[in-house]
Amino acid sequence: AFNVIYDKIIAATNEFGIYGSKLTQVYFKTDYSLRQIASETTISLSSIFHSIKAYKMILQERFGEDFEDYMNGDYDHIK
Repeated sequence: AFNVIYDKIIAATNEFGIYGSKLTQVYFKTDYSLRQIASETTISLSSIFHSIKAYKMILQERFGEDFEDYMNGDYDHIK
């Protein structure tokens, strides 16, 4: 069940385009902070913050229910 949700999230982040896909991968898969990402790129901290915030909202809207089902052990409800 976890792998199903994980694969769906990865597929969704790939829909964010090159910038969004790379940014979400760096932010969620590493321990880089928003400030560290900003300091190592030419992207402003504000832009990174607002992008990550928007991507989190999209992912939560799309997969929040599946994640709740996973946490509750209702694996058969995960689509």
